[in-house]
Amino acid sequence: MKKTLGAPLFLGLAGLQLLAVLAIVFSSYITSEGVLMFHARNLLRNVGLNTMEHSRGFLKPAHDAAELAARLAQNRIVASDDPDRLEQLLFQQLQLTTQASGMYFGAADGSFVFVMRDSGTELFRTKFITYDDSGNRETRLIWRTDDFNPVREVQDPTDTYDPRNRSWFKGASETGGMTWADPYIFFSSRQPGITLAAPVFSEVDSVGGVIGVD
Repeated sequence: MKKTLGAPLFLGLAGLQLLAVLAIVFSSYITSEGVLMFHARNLLRNVGLNTMEHSRGFLKPAHDAAELAARLAQNRIVASDDPDRLEQLLFQQLQLTTQASGMYFGAADGSFVFVMRDSGTELFRTKFITYDDSGNRETRLIWRTDDFNPVREVQDPTDTYDPRNRSWFKGASETGGMTWADPYIFFSSRQPGITLAAPVFSEVDSVGGVIGVD
């Protein structure tokens, strides 16, 4: 009986074709994976760069507003110990800086002037913390319209806020320069955010207070 080579030859050729196909598929997979990873890295890098540039552009107005307010107060153009004039300065700066939710000045003696956008309304809210010569504390809240007209005023004797205990005040006081505070929960709005703080130096080169922008 004659042995035929047809079947072994066919199987051999089929095996070679299978190996060739597998080799091509594997090579294509490796090549495609490398190309995809290359494009993915480029996309991630571009997204990261765009995000950083967008963040810089978004935060720069807040940086400029804090720096301007600190310089005006430090150079006595707007006296940091005049709460009414200081409120007007912070109010105007907040109107120009739409990225900011609030601006304030905390003094080394614990007094405080805070102007913020009142959530849920189109009003601005100012918080004054002042001390008289006897050390008695008073906390006033004033709501104003966009043109600075008062709408409502109340006193809050239960308020315990002290700017000197906050991270933004401590950071700017300790470094002696403009600093970003770590993210935290805002005292008034109870919302998370970050603060840019700039120190205001007194005439004896000590920190007389800190300007903050939320």
